[in-house]
Amino acid sequence: MRQVLALITALMSDPELIVLDEPATGLDPLMRFRLHELLRREARGGKAVFLSSHVLDEVERVADRVCFIKDGRIALQGDVRGIVGKAGKVVVALLKRTPRPEELQLEGVSRLRISGNRVEMVVTGGYDEVLSRLLAYGIVDIVVRSATLEEVFLGLYERGGGG
Repeated sequence: MRQVLALITALMSDPELIVLDEPATGLDPLMRFRLHELLRREARGGKAVFLSSHVLDEVERVADRVCFIKDGRIALQGDVRGIVGKAGKVVVALLKRTPRPEELQLEGVSRLRISGNRVEMVVTGGYDEVLSRLLAYGIVDIVVRSATLEEVFLGLYERGGGG
């Protein structure tokens, strides 16, 4: 409640710039939702809202633009939807037989993980070839979804990019 009171007090002065560091830490889900709504409303009203957070699903829900900083330098910045859109699709498949890793190491495939008959990968192209290879092992179940901002972040840090 102290956090909420501090935020309300700060907004009472009608600032043009709102700078917040981990504002939702410790808030229950309902208060977090209300905070996000408040921040979006302030932004729609012309305020500049700068949010620093390690909770990337929160950033993805609230922010229009994002900037990742690594080793004191900007590693990636831009429109959240654009960054997530370029990140490709996450494919998670349960197969009848365990695949050979070399069979799935295709152009456009990254972050390939095989655990028994479960395969997880990020695909940015060559979807027909990926699905064809998976079909050869017999698909029991498959989920294809957009990458999240957190997965973009992890990929950025895992590959050592950005400085």
